[in-house]
Amino acid sequence: IRDVCLSRGLGDVYKRQALEALLGWWLEVGPALGNISPKILLREDIWTGLNFTNKTYYVSRTVLLRWEEEDLWRLVLRQALHTSPTLAKLIQQQASIELSRLDSTPQLNVLRKGLFPLWGERMGRGNKSYTSNWVRSRISDYKENRFPRSLILLLQRAVENEKTAYDRNPYEAVLRPRSLIEALSKVSEERVNEVYNEYPEFVVYLEKLAGERSPIDGERLKAIWQVDSVKLKELVTSMAAAGILQKYTSRPLLPDSEGRYSVAELY
Repeated sequence: IRDVCLSRGLGDVYKRQALEALLGWWLEVGPALGNISPKILLREDIWTGLNFTNKTYYVSRTVLLRWEEEDLWRLVLRQALHTSPTLAKLIQQQASIELSRLDSTPQLNVLRKGLFPLWGERMGRGNKSYTSNWVRSRISDYKENRFPRSLILLLQRAVENEKTAYDRNPYEAVLRPRSLIEALSKVSEERVNEVYNEYPEFVVYLEKLAGERSPIDGERLKAIWQVDSVKLKELVTSMAAAGILQKYTSRPLLPDSEGRYSVAELY
């Protein structure tokens, strides 16, 4: 539906109306098609914006597909345990995690500990940040959507950085913090390209943010995007629903202020 609307130059209103009509039509004809059970996959922000009669019929049959933190760490641990006997031995010694019992390890703190041989426990200035928290925040948007593709790319690039490093790794872990930090720019670039594909209506505005600093003042956004206050509110509301940015409230806002907005670390 999105591609059809884009090819015909139709806006968000028409896309929403097309989806509402399609879902409403299925409620009318679906019961007569007993051998057909549809599975409808929609982005959460698109589904939230739909409004049609008997929408509650779908609500009661809706499942939210989301990667939780423990799912991500199991993904990494499964790969490490399967491909590296050395890492598998260290993980088993430090966290008592084995490949055959990985799915039955529910404790998040145990999964995090199992990753210490891979990327250590802490990083950052003074080693104040937990590495798992740093990684999680940089592969997530502001809606707490976590992207396993970004995680895999982050690790792949970090491994490449380690292989080409000219100095010896002084850390006990395989990946030093510097390698992870240097890998982030490529991860961000790839995820921004994915956002362009998912949200083509944002491309023009997001491209104009290149070189800007986060958080950014609302008045600056109006100037960059060449929009008025009404259009600015519409854009930031849509981008907030997509997890790209959120209102920045570290200090009181002045009367009539457009506010300040921060962009998710991933972008």
